[in-house]
Amino acid sequence: MASRTLSSALLTAIEQDVVNHFFAVSVVILDANNAEQTIRVWTGIGDKTIDGQVYTGAGTLLSISGIDETQDFAMNGITIGLSMESNFLTNFTSKEYQGKEVEVKLVFTDSAGAVLGSMLYFQGFTDLISYKQGKETSVLGLKAENKLLKFGKNASLFYTAEGQKRFYPTDNGFDSVTTIQDQNLTWGG
Repeated sequence: MASRTLSSALLTAIEQDVVNHFFAVSVVILDANNAEQTIRVWTGIGDKTIDGQVYTGAGTLLSISGIDETQDFAMNGITIGLSMESNFLTNFTSKEYQGKEVEVKLVFTDSAGAVLGSMLYFQGFTDLISYKQGKETSVLGLKAENKLLKFGKNASLFYTAEGQKRFYPTDNGFDSVTTIQDQNLTWGG
């Protein structure tokens, strides 16, 4: 399981049952100029500052799939479903998003709505976005993969002259690999 710490003030508020909670989602996308931009939304209305960042209210959170944490570092993804105003949907549909960072926080507030603290609920990268657009509201479905998934992928680097020159253009150490790979060598005698 991932280690998650909460402040003592937040733990006290949770124990006294005077805490509300909501989810906040941040997604990194590329804009039309290929510059990274972070879209931050939370599940209410209006702007809210969370951990020093301003999140825009995007409507009611429809669903967040459960996260299965395991001892063996399983790479489980998450699906986020948001209902939002149709004009806000263009932030996601007109931009490049695949493979970009996504983060979901569980945010705790007091009865007056003041933010008491937050904890990281999920961190990964976007895989797929689907949407259904209506007249006034739309439903956005975002599938994200766990950041641990990248640890399971093989690097596409090989022991070739081209691969070596990608990092060290003047290195000639692998230039002879192709000429010696088919040679028959008599070993030991």
